[in-house]
Amino acid sequence: MKWDRRSQRRRGAEISPDEIFLDAKNLPGFEYGRLEGRLERPLTRRAVISMGALFMLFGFIIFGRTFFLQLVHGSSFAYRAEYNQLQKQLLIPERGLLYDRNNALLAWNNPAWRVVVRAKHVMEQGTLEDDITAFAGKISDALLREALTERLAERIARARAQNTDLLVAEIFNWETAQRFPRTASRIPFAVEQFTSRSYDRRQGLAHVIGYLGRSENPDTNMLAFSPHLEGKAGAENFYETVLGGRPGTRIVEFNSLGERVEEYTQASPQSGESIMLTVDAELSERLFQIIEQVVRERGFSGGGGIVLDIASGEVLALTSYPEYDATILTQGRPASAIGAMVADPGKPFFNRVVQGLYSPGSIFKPVIAVGALEEGTVLPDRAVFSSGSISVPNPYDKDKPSVFYDWKAHGWVDMRRALAVSSNVYFYSVGGGFGDVAGLGIERIKLYASRFGLGKLSGIDLPGEEGGFIPDPAWKAAQTADATWRIGDTYNVSIGQGGLQVTPLQMAVVAAEIANGGMLVHPHLQKEVHGVDGETKTSYFAAKPIGLSASSLAVVREGMRRAVTEGTAQALQRLNVTVAAKTGTAEIGSGKRVNSWVIGFAPYERPRIAFAVVLEDGDAHNLIGAPFVMRQFLEWVQGHAVQYIVPSPPLSGQTSFRVAADNEV
Repeated sequence: MKWDRRSQRRRGAEISPDEIFLDAKNLPGFEYGRLEGRLERPLTRRAVISMGALFMLFGFIIFGRTFFLQLVHGSSFAYRAEYNQLQKQLLIPERGLLYDRNNALLAWNNPAWRVVVRAKHVMEQGTLEDDITAFAGKISDALLREALTERLAERIARARAQNTDLLVAEIFNWETAQRFPRTASRIPFAVEQFTSRSYDRRQGLAHVIGYLGRSENPDTNMLAFSPHLEGKAGAENFYETVLGGRPGTRIVEFNSLGERVEEYTQASPQSGESIMLTVDAELSERLFQIIEQVVRERGFSGGGGIVLDIASGEVLALTSYPEYDATILTQGRPASAIGAMVADPGKPFFNRVVQGLYSPGSIFKPVIAVGALEEGTVLPDRAVFSSGSISVPNPYDKDKPSVFYDWKAHGWVDMRRALAVSSNVYFYSVGGGFGDVAGLGIERIKLYASRFGLGKLSGIDLPGEEGGFIPDPAWKAAQTADATWRIGDTYNVSIGQGGLQVTPLQMAVVAAEIANGGMLVHPHLQKEVHGVDGETKTSYFAAKPIGLSASSLAVVREGMRRAVTEGTAQALQRLNVTVAAKTGTAEIGSGKRVNSWVIGFAPYERPRIAFAVVLEDGDAHNLIGAPFVMRQFLEWVQGHAVQYIVPSPPLSGQTSFRVAADNEV
């Protein structure tokens, strides 16, 4: 009979112990350590759902990261993997130093530090660019500088295009470099040392020394940023190949994080050579200060001056006012100061001595005088009467003659007297011809001006030199509607006007040639020129004769001396040194504004130096100008640099000069 437990309970029958407890001998052989014989409990629905959600979350994370790396940033990481392992870097050599003639240090090197962001990490994503912008702001705060985020997007684009690292900041002092933050979120950057340039803080030297700036022709094969600076003006520019040396190269290996792993040098850099300049720093500074004072007090817009050794052509002083700050330009900061220099109406970047083209006015008359004597147009003692003007008949209207004025009526003047008082009528006559004086004519005027070095480059070792201009009939025909060259045009050129343009440098050379007996000097700034073998090449700057007679030059020297003792240059008399000079006032536009000139040499008996000073755009009624500058300068030289005005030994082939009488000094 089938046993029914439930029915048995309903009937109230008792259960036998044998029905409850099994006999241990009858149990199967379960291994309880392996969970055999245990009842299995099934998982709940909640547990299944939780586990499924967890696996799905992990799946989404892995898929999202894969999508981000492969699709969003795939090209960037591929670019990094391909190109960012090895970088070729320039090794910048130590730059040569600059000294003045007395061994005073004018330009030297200092350690500095640059902050660069690796260009290979400057990706296309806007997020990293935003990080760099924020990072640049932090750097700006740390360095107390203007915002470095200016034009950042443009700089990032250029870094990508040129395959170079991005310069973020430059630090020029050790304290700032030490406290500079070394980490930044997501941006692989480095703080690296390089060499900066410092300059003598004395005034008057900027246009001679120059400054440095970023190379405009970077080596596109250099994969890493290079802080290569090159000369942009002055001797720094002209002697770049000498001062700059030869860069070396090295290969640097980086890991995927932009960290430097290993490096080795391909080629060692060669340091630049130091150069001694011919200028005297104190001499240039004093000349600059005097020019600055007169320009400011008398309403000129600027000025410049130069002092030459008449025998060697060495430039002893060369200065232009206003000037720039070479240290600020080289460091590229602060931007506000650089902007002020660029916007300065005084044009501080303009070297007036070498690049300034001016009408010479009456300082051109010694050239006319030499030409007239050489050609026999007049004898030195031939007198011409100056009533204050001359009249030339008008071929088109006899009732309206052309009148050419002198600045005053001088009466009878010979050549020496005409140079002393600067008679226009005399030089109208000997230049263009008047009455029974035939005159040189424009072609011979141009010939002698060219002999003196006008209308062409002097070859000075400074960049940007202008050669000036000597007008002639061909020029007038090409430039003006009235192509006819008239005698009035020759008259204007004869007194240094009418399209004639010269530089102060050229006129200092003219003064030197008159002083040294007709030798064309080569103005230069480098004290010595060395050949490949290291020997000094003195012949490079050797003076050359220009084919003028000693007697003609002697007459002109005497006339320039009389200009100091009794004529227009009397501001230069009563000094402890005898001076010969010629002044000039060149009209600008309507004649209400003028350029003030003086050229000359000293000492008169045995010259050592020649000089030229120009003050530009001053009031025509002002009586204080370039001659006053030169007087103040020579007074200072007498007390502080007398070695430059000690009479020199006679030059080869030079005739004796007339010694001034006691009452002339």
